[in-house]
Amino acid sequence: MRFAVVGPTYPIRGGIAHHTTLLCRHLAQRHQVHLVSFQPRGFSRLLRGLKGYDPSRTPLRPEGEGLHCEYLLDPLDPFSWRRAAQRIWVRPPDALLLPWWTVVWLPAWVYLAHYSHGQGAPIVYLCHDVIPRDPIPGKASLAQLALKHGDAFIVHSEGQAQVLEQLLGDVLICYVPFPRYESWAESVPSRVQARQALDLAEGEPTLLFFGLVRPYKGLADLLHALAQVRQTLPVRLLVAGEFWENIATYQRLVNTLGLDSAVRFYNRYIPDEEVPLFFAAADAVVLPYRQASQSAAAALAQALGKPVIATRVGGLPEMIADGQTGLLVPPGDPQALADTILRFYREGLGPINEAALTTSREAGSWDQFVMAIESLARQMTSHRA
Repeated sequence: MRFAVVGPTYPIRGGIAHHTTLLCRHLAQRHQVHLVSFQPRGFSRLLRGLKGYDPSRTPLRPEGEGLHCEYLLDPLDPFSWRRAAQRIWVRPPDALLLPWWTVVWLPAWVYLAHYSHGQGAPIVYLCHDVIPRDPIPGKASLAQLALKHGDAFIVHSEGQAQVLEQLLGDVLICYVPFPRYESWAESVPSRVQARQALDLAEGEPTLLFFGLVRPYKGLADLLHALAQVRQTLPVRLLVAGEFWENIATYQRLVNTLGLDSAVRFYNRYIPDEEVPLFFAAADAVVLPYRQASQSAAAALAQALGKPVIATRVGGLPEMIADGQTGLLVPPGDPQALADTILRFYREGLGPINEAALTTSREAGSWDQFVMAIESLARQMTSHRA
């Protein structure tokens, strides 16, 4: 089969770009894939916080497994949408795959959907967030405006499937567990090496908060919990990722809570080669999200064999086996989070969880993802016949 995929990839940085690239690589092992991405300059001037390109020494590039990418789209230039559509249909695809997580793409996606339907090809939306987290009014209605043009949908959590059904009614939905980012597992340093590189003591209890820092991810709750934990146990916290809000707010909170010597902020995009370093150095990854659809950080932690302490929101309970590959707590409850962190250390759950992760298949695989796309494409073909 032949698939066209439109979405971010290198040199654009971030989790969605990685997700798109890895999907295309695995899809290209079994099918023809035409990847169309954004002109980097047009993309970076549109999204705050993504103005720089991926700084990794060996970034995750689309080139691989014979994959070729054309950088054609400018989200603000309708003429580029037309050029991209025309290029895609030089060799018509069996389906067009569109990632969905922000209303920024609504005009371009609607145009491409209309063009695709005019050419007789179905649309498959890859929904990271059915209703985007954009801080704008009416985003549910805007999501509905875009997604109503889809013929089939892939979601990474059952909760997102329910949101989609509420938004669109009876539509063709396939739930695929979030795939593990296993490519990083090939270069994981030892705990000793990682701690030496980050200037951490070998026996020092250390937790990791990883990824973009945004209000819904609950870092403030974790800091309050850490202050309680440190009354009993000298736990250190590494916060590794770009802040999409004022870091000074968190620095003041750290100072107020007396955590200056316990918290390190790495307020920058973490290059690919440094990612395994942070995970290897930590005892566990903490994701105190107040809301979530799923979590790439959780999938990455599992791929790197690291337990996750997370809140029971969105798709996180589907990714984490409570008491086996990690621990789950109520959202927005620093006291419960503190108690759970102390339990993690007192009961020595780190090695137990890590051992379970070596055999666990709680998270999905890229093969599952590809098979879901194949199944949807066959169903849509049979419906149109």
